[in-house]
Amino acid sequence: MTADLRASGPTDHTLVELTWREKRIEHRIRFGHIVDEQRLDRHRRIVSFVPGSIFAFVRWAANEYGTIISRIDILRTVTTGEPYQTLPFVRPGGDILLLHDGHAAHRDGEPVVLQVLPRLLASLEQHRLRSVTLTEAMP
Repeated sequence: MTADLRASGPTDHTLVELTWREKRIEHRIRFGHIVDEQRLDRHRRIVSFVPGSIFAFVRWAANEYGTIISRIDILRTVTTGEPYQTLPFVRPGGDILLLHDGHAAHRDGEPVVLQVLPRLLASLEQHRLRSVTLTEAMP
């Protein structure tokens, strides 16, 4: 991700670079409200999220022998000055709420966490509960 792309949009937005190359690389958003999108070329685009958004970022890559990375990160975007963790393809970074690095149980060809997590987050919101980071939960 280049600095000039960051400068072209609102400075408080979190930017995520997405890539898709058939059978090689797939970086995609599984859920979350994208507020802006910029297509870089036929394989890459940059999407943005406002502060306080929650989204799922899926990264998968393979080589001629099979999968080399399979990961999902559930992130909360941060406001200016708020601490955050850095992640590849996410600028400036985010508050990592949950991550899974592969080796997932599967149902219907999809990791179970991808099927369950959106319902879990919706249920939390419906019951007016909020998820917290480990840092917030620890005294």
